[in-house]
Amino acid sequence: VNLGAAISMIVPGYISTEVDPRLSFDTEASVERALRIIQMYETMNVPKNRVLIKLAATWEGILAAQQLESQGIQCNLTLIFSFVQAVACAQRGAHLISPFPGRILDWNKQQRGRTEGVSPEDDEGVVEVKKMYDYYKCHGHDTICMPASWRPSRGPGYELDEIVALAGVDRMTIPAPLLE
Repeated sequence: VNLGAAISMIVPGYISTEVDPRLSFDTEASVERALRIIQMYETMNVPKNRVLIKLAATWEGILAAQQLESQGIQCNLTLIFSFVQAVACAQRGAHLISPFPGRILDWNKQQRGRTEGVSPEDDEGVVEVKKMYDYYKCHGHDTICMPASWRPSRGPGYELDEIVALAGVDRMTIPAPLLE
């Protein structure tokens, strides 16, 4: 929180702070910790509308986000690996999700024993995130889709494959080296 408060003086927009991941399967403890984080920020003159509480998208984390969102505390549900998680987050009113297309691709490659790359259009992570984003837009959900955790669909030398393939989603978390 000290670092977040210092950053808030330099950078406009959200300050993202994660609830301890060890609380990911405890709704009540996650809510209590998030409220404590908000309280700590407020004592440092950072209003809650500048804070984005990051929670793991377990069922308990999704329920914690629902409670927090009802109190005007915006949440980022992270570790999204499936369409079902994305739908549950939107249906419970999450402000933002962070699906991980690169990790979805990794899992599929490992499960299928695939060593070669695929075209970005066939990248399972790209396909899944597009499905999430399209669902939100089709069904009028306000939840923001902000993918992170990228892989080169076609293999080394194609590090921007997933990013380019998902251009147009609400937002993206892109590591600095990939922006150069």
